[in-house]
Amino acid sequence: MNPYKKIPYGISSYKTIRQENYYYVDKTRYIPQLEETGKFLFLIRPRRFGKSSLLTVLESYYDIVRKDEYGLLFDGTFIKDHPSPEKNSHLILKFNFSQVSPDPDEVESSFQGHARNCFFFFGEKY
Repeated sequence: MNPYKKIPYGISSYKTIRQENYYYVDKTRYIPQLEETGKFLFLIRPRRFGKSSLLTVLESYYDIVRKDEYGLLFDGTFIKDHPSPEKNSHLILKFNFSQVSPDPDEVESSFQGHARNCFFFFGEKY
């Protein structure tokens, strides 16, 4: 048995990272701070700096559908021992703008198609 955990290179899914025992640096101690930040948060970091991974952590934490997975996903993290009242209490509508064409002639129809898909999956999920 290898005593070292694998680095989750190219994997941004928090659920996958936790379930498949990849190396994970706990950033959940920032969740209460994010909740106190205000209504809008602008997150800007360089490429490959963990933005998508952080968003999947937040999705796992706030999504009402994942309420039953909370113990499994957050065992051993700061937020497991210090949950906020917002834990697993929201419906999550997720957009991935990397799937929208940047071409000026296609951006509007591409966004509309992506939004339609997101709303469809949101309806299916909840």
